[in-house]
Amino acid sequence: GIITRNNCLCVSCKSCAVACPFGTIYMEILPFLTFQCDLCKGRLKEGEEPLCVKTSKGAIKYGEFKEERSKNIFRVGEIVVKVTPWKRELTVEEGK
Repeated sequence: GIITRNNCLCVSCKSCAVACPFGTIYMEILPFLTFQCDLCKGRLKEGEEPLCVKTSKGAIKYGEFKEERSKNIFRVGEIVVKVTPWKRELTVEEGK
């Protein structure tokens, strides 16, 4: 069948790609587009922050962007990404 995505409900968790039994939904082709976002322009004029920032304590930040390589914060296309480098733990056998 044909898969359609409701952009008003999709939060880009990519669980559909993980759950697909056929492996035909690729995460790379599932961009999350928030076309309905108006950046809360009315709130910004009044000096308030966007609602998504206010309701997502610490998860979303709004403001000027400054790339900080020392803190692993980068711009990727239209979004800002904080990269968390992971180090593989050595197993007991590998650590000998």
